[in-house]
Amino acid sequence: MWVQGTESIRGLSLNLPKLTEDKRRRKNAFALLAKQYDDEDSNEKSRLPDEDNNLKRRRLSIFSWQPANTAPIRSFSTWAFEKMVRLKLLNLNYAELNGGYKEFPRSLVWLCWRGFPLKSIPIDLCLDKLVVLDMRNSKVKYLWKGIRVLHECGIFSIFLPGSRVPEWFRPKSESPSISFDIQPVPGHKIKGLSLCILYMNLGDGGYIDDNCAKINNKTKAVKWTYSPTFYGIPEVSQDMLWLSHWTFGDQLEAGDEVHVIAEMASGLHVKECGIRLIYEKKRMPQKLSKAAVLSIQRWEMQICQHMSWEQLHISVPS
Repeated sequence: MWVQGTESIRGLSLNLPKLTEDKRRRKNAFALLAKQYDDEDSNEKSRLPDEDNNLKRRRLSIFSWQPANTAPIRSFSTWAFEKMVRLKLLNLNYAELNGGYKEFPRSLVWLCWRGFPLKSIPIDLCLDKLVVLDMRNSKVKYLWKGIRVLHECGIFSIFLPGSRVPEWFRPKSESPSISFDIQPVPGHKIKGLSLCILYMNLGDGGYIDDNCAKINNKTKAVKWTYSPTFYGIPEVSQDMLWLSHWTFGDQLEAGDEVHVIAEMASGLHVKECGIRLIYEKKRMPQKLSKAAVLSIQRWEMQICQHMSWEQLHISVPS
């Protein structure tokens, strides 16, 4: 019986055997045979006694190869995990969960769920702290229904359908890399950078490696590398956009030479990339009014009146 967990559990493994294609075929054949005999049972009154005995013997010989008590339980309820607030490592290979994920453990850093049965990751499943996600042999077609934004390492990232890089991204390049010099904008400073990457699915890759964006400020010899926890995989021969926003503080300035490169997972091909620099107005020092200057002078005089000459002398740096 699946028992509700406790706060002390840090790791949990539920590794069910994989349902192979051969087992699926036998399972489907088993279901078809069961339906066939159920239909025959509906006409049981019209059978002769000898025919009924033959049918029972035939049914026994068919179903004897799969005892009912050997089939593993594959479906569980999500409520069993609600109390596992410290759960960090979870292995759910080839298991099915029923219910919502709103109260699912939010502390997960490693999730292995091979054979994941859904076509998309539930929108209410919190993966903010996740570092490793293994969903091989799953039915996932896209990450989430709708649009979901990732926020990792101070970088916002989103994947969505699209066939071209928007016009407001300049400069652009029809290759995975782009180089440019930052032009000065009077009265403004660089706040961040937005990167747009257009890529397509060639259909010949395993998608086992990661997508990665690298930004190199050659002038200051500073490099940034970002690999998102998740990424979108479009249908074969279809396109997708990867949009990301980076905040740099004072690490990018006018005159800097910057190089950007996108490294995609195997089977994904970069068609175009574009850059958009984000500026903000410089904060100019405010001039003090005459009244404010006089107020500061009076405040300094009051302090001096309460201090001896020796104290004043010591406080003055040599």
